[in-house]
Amino acid sequence: MPKLELSEEQVLELLLQLSPEGKRKALEILRADVEREFRACVETLSEHLQRWAEERGINLQALSDEEWEELVDAILHEKGSGCV
Repeated sequence: MPKLELSEEQVLELLLQLSPEGKRKALEILRADVEREFRACVETLSEHLQRWAEERGINLQALSDEEWEELVDAILHEKGSGCV
């Protein structure tokens, strides 16, 4: 199939022309894509948190709820944490 070059604006305009069923399918595809991206982000952040904790000798699995709160507070206030 040949590749069609369209701007994002053109694609969005075409989406509005879809039937209600076509719009539902488009939403399902987009939702699945957003969910995949979210899960990848969570996985990456989990890996970073695990490495951060290991560098500091912290066993994340052994933390109580109170210790988790203290850890989150420490992370948020760590200089240069680069919180997004």
